[in-house]
Amino acid sequence: MTFGSGGRPHLGISFRTDDLGDAERARLSAMLGIAEEVGISRIAIGDSQWSHFDAVIVATLMAEQTERAMVGISPTNPVTREPSVMASVLAGLDSLSNGRACLVMASGDTAAYNAGLKPGRRAVIEDYVQCMRDLIRTGRASYQGREQVVRWSQWSYRPEAMIYILAEGPLTLHLAGRIGDGVVIGAGLLPETIEDALERVEAGAKESGRTLDDLDIWWTARPSLERTMDEAIEVAKGSISSAGNHSMRFGFEGKNVPPELAPQLERFVASYDTTQHQFAHGDNVRRMEESGLTEYFYERYGVVGDPPAFAARLRELQSRGIDKVWFAWGAGKLHHLELLRDEVLPAL
Repeated sequence: MTFGSGGRPHLGISFRTDDLGDAERARLSAMLGIAEEVGISRIAIGDSQWSHFDAVIVATLMAEQTERAMVGISPTNPVTREPSVMASVLAGLDSLSNGRACLVMASGDTAAYNAGLKPGRRAVIEDYVQCMRDLIRTGRASYQGREQVVRWSQWSYRPEAMIYILAEGPLTLHLAGRIGDGVVIGAGLLPETIEDALERVEAGAKESGRTLDDLDIWWTARPSLERTMDEAIEVAKGSISSAGNHSMRFGFEGKNVPPELAPQLERFVASYDTTQHQFAHGDNVRRMEESGLTEYFYERYGVVGDPPAFAARLRELQSRGIDKVWFAWGAGKLHHLELLRDEVLPAL
C-alpha cells in the first residue's frame, strides 16, 4: 500500500534524532523501513545544532538505508553553514543516493537564535540558493560578493539537485515561486490561507516564466498521531505552539489572521522563548493556552488525532486541494509510523 495512488495523499516526513547510540540507530532504521514500505516519498532531518546532533550524519544514514524516497535536510538555513559547505553536502548526498537528494531552505529559527544570530533575509536566501546551484553545476560562484570555488563539482552525480523553499509569509511565498524547484508552504491549512498562498507562489513563478505546474508544491503540517485523541492533543502542544510563533514572528500582514486574534498573537510572539522551542510543557505552551490560541493553531497548522481522526483530517485537506503533506514530526517515534501504516492508510 503506497501513498499518492488511488487518491491517497503523498506524504513526506522531517524529524530529528535524540542521539546516535545503538538504540536510536535501530529506531531510525525501523522507521525508514516502514517509510519505504508504505511509499513515503520525502524523508529528511531538520538542521538544528541546538536541538540534536549534526543533520548531515543522519541524512547520510537515511540515504544509505533507503532506495526510493528522496532524502535530505529539511529545513536548513543560510546562516549557520556557508553555502559552499551546504552545496558539498547536497552534492555528496545526491551521489550517495543515486540522485535522490533534496534540500529545503528556510530563513532559520532556533538554529540561528540559539547561536546568537538572526534569521536570513530573503535576499540572503536567494543569493545562497544561487551560489549552491552554481557550485554544483560549475564549481564556481559568488556569495555576498565573495568568490566561491570548489573542485568536487566534476564528480557530482548530476548538475542539479532539488532545492525547495519553505515559505510562510507573503513575500517569501513569492520568492519561493520565483526561485524554488519546489515549495514547502507553511502558511497554514485553512481554506483562506491555502488560496492566498497559491496565488502568491503563482505570482512568483510567473516572474521566472513558470507556472504552478512547474513546481513541486508541498504543504507542511504539524502531526500528532497517538492511540487516543486526548493523548495526541497533549503531545502536539509544543510543536503547535512553535508553528504559531514561527509563522507569525515577523508580523501578521498578508497572513489571513482574524483581527480579533491579533492582540493575543502579538503578545504570544513577543514572549516566545526560543530556548523552550517545542517543549510540550514549557512557558510557550502555557502562554498559547492562556492567550486562547490553542484551537486556532491546531486548526491552522495541525494534523492531530487518533487514527480515525488523523485519516479524516487528511481527507479534509485533500478536499481543500492539498495532496502533498510534509510532516514536521519532531522526535518521531516508531509507533507513529506503525499506526500510520496499520490504521491510517487503510482508512484512506
